[in-house]
Amino acid sequence: MICTLRIRDVFVVLAVYYQSLILMAQAPVEEVIIPKQLQSLDADIQKQRNVWKAALTTALSDEGKQTPEWWTVDERFDPLSVNGQSLLNYARKHPGTPESLICLAYIVDWGEGQPSHIFRAAADEIIAHHKNDPALSWICSRCANPMNSDEMWTFLTRLRRASTNPVVQAAATFHLARLHDVSFQIQFRIPDHLESFETAGAFEARPDIRSRLQALIDMDPGELASERDRLLSEFSVRFADAKPWLATRTWGRLNYEFHEDDNGQTFKQLADELSYETTNLRVGCIAPDFTGTRTDGQPFRLQNRRGKPTLLMFSFKGCGPCEAMYPSLRTIQKKYAKSGFSVIGIMVDEEKKTVTTSQKSGVISWPCIWEGRSGPIAETYKVRHYPTVLLLDNEGQIVATDIRKKDHLIAYLEEILKSISNP
Repeated sequence: MICTLRIRDVFVVLAVYYQSLILMAQAPVEEVIIPKQLQSLDADIQKQRNVWKAALTTALSDEGKQTPEWWTVDERFDPLSVNGQSLLNYARKHPGTPESLICLAYIVDWGEGQPSHIFRAAADEIIAHHKNDPALSWICSRCANPMNSDEMWTFLTRLRRASTNPVVQAAATFHLARLHDVSFQIQFRIPDHLESFETAGAFEARPDIRSRLQALIDMDPGELASERDRLLSEFSVRFADAKPWLATRTWGRLNYEFHEDDNGQTFKQLADELSYETTNLRVGCIAPDFTGTRTDGQPFRLQNRRGKPTLLMFSFKGCGPCEAMYPSLRTIQKKYAKSGFSVIGIMVDEEKKTVTTSQKSGVISWPCIWEGRSGPIAETYKVRHYPTVLLLDNEGQIVATDIRKKDHLIAYLEEILKSISNP
């Protein structure tokens, strides 16, 4: 949870996390098969999950918003805060067993680095007794939270040095590179969300949240990018054939089953994809050129927008967070059109008619390209969530991503226009 600084979808961190937390808390407890040795532990965890969910709901205001108390719920009621030591004790008493690995996987998976002392102890157990188990390639994938980067960097670095299994080495290396990249990206987003944290009472309840966020902002982006690229370069020579394992599990339950993914990508392929994104889709990169046909029949090429600031927005009608941005974008589109600015919508609606109807009604007041689901432009930009938003300056360089608030977008845009008028 954010109050323990967990990030479950880091590319839309801070902007949509609250909604994901509520959905997770409301998810039904499924009927699953738990290993006999872990059934008592699992029952205790499920009882605590119910206490935790009730506490989250109680701590909301009458309007359904977070209160300062809401931000402290995890410290008191989260299953790992209450039951984490029991899971750790079991793993220590049964070292090297499948049941031990399940307990340790739960700690890494659910806690995403918190509570810190439980995570660190679990990391010690993993390295001592499971360091060559290929199942760790999945567990490494759960180390993606830059808010707890110290714990995760340390674990992944130790693991890649200690293991002699090429699959585990590849996983630790890849996810360490990914963690550096995520930390690099989030640096540019945190300032836009500090106000939201302040308003929601996060800093009042948990002063450490502010210090953790500030520590991320203070990291040297050049060093983060350099280390990321150095790690990714290893895949060309060391890990060409290694493939990650998968895990089948029910969220919040002790029923992890690990297995090979014969049809999945190799770590080399995953590293190549990440390298493409770091070269083309990060702040400071020139946005990839593309062509398309607008819904009014006019041809479009992104490169022809050079000299004018552009906001690319991947969205679709029916996407709540997308539509929540439309009123602000209509205002900004109208205000800055004379300066050459334009929103360009890349719409992934099932039918083109949905887009044109929205344009005719005035809900969408900017040019759009409709390409349906999984179109080539969305693939070029590796779109994984909606809306995906990229602000480009007059040189076509990506200035900011995932800007949701009107005043933040205007601030970025004013800065671009100022640089154009005062080169």
